[in-house]
Amino acid sequence: MTTRKDFGLQLALSVTRSDLLHFGYWNWGDPVTYQSIPAAQQRYVNEVLSQMPPETKTILDIGCGTGEVALQLKNKGHEVELVSPDLLLNEKILQKHPDRETLHNCRFEDFEVGRKYDLLLEMESCQYVRLDRGFQKCREALNPGGAVLISDTFRTNTKRDYKDWHILDDFYNAVKECGFKVAYSRDITRQTAPTVELARRMYDEYMVPISQTFLSSLRHSIERRRLYLLLWRLVRFLFKKGLRKMEKGFYERVPHLLDVNNYLENVKYMIFVLQREAES
Repeated sequence: MTTRKDFGLQLALSVTRSDLLHFGYWNWGDPVTYQSIPAAQQRYVNEVLSQMPPETKTILDIGCGTGEVALQLKNKGHEVELVSPDLLLNEKILQKHPDRETLHNCRFEDFEVGRKYDLLLEMESCQYVRLDRGFQKCREALNPGGAVLISDTFRTNTKRDYKDWHILDDFYNAVKECGFKVAYSRDITRQTAPTVELARRMYDEYMVPISQTFLSSLRHSIERRRLYLLLWRLVRFLFKKGLRKMEKGFYERVPHLLDVNNYLENVKYMIFVLQREAES
């Protein structure tokens, strides 16, 4: 059992007002607005799930978000179990999937395989899983003839931009070393890029003004009270490096990462279907 809580995901839920925690998928000519995000996210889900092998019956949804995709799969007749290490999201998951036996509150690397599945689904969760341990767990959990369906962002180089995402070449190497083969792949980077544009617009139009207003109000309140002013000066002196790092991250690094040209230059958003190599 874990106690991890991802407040970033909670913020995304509040902003988009959608239970789908994924990039959107935009076709040419689709409106790119805040209001169009839920529809674009559903297009993304439809696009990914269209690559499921037609004979799929049992599914393990790894890093299942709010459980919305699993619910859609159940409504189509599939038998689905879910893996999620996030306690805040698990509260939402259990509203849709009240059978607690189908929800495994753990990291995928720590998942205890009690049965095997036709499909292992990783929609934007591969980036959180160590490649070697993750693929080893996939081998344990996959039925003969089953498939691993992965959709996620990957770095195309070793730059520190997007450093939390796997490098694509490392992914390919891990696939091969762990006894899998790529049965299908598709690059949907350009179709997902408008998500980054909207995130940058949200940062410029809302996050920066709100942060500046908050800091201005805080300084005004502090300056009116001598004791608070002294304490604030002490805090800034003691934590000078940390505060500067946070400020640089918010005002310099975040807009750099949300630059759509930077995204297109350094990232590949890929859909993969993996299958086990035949045993020799």
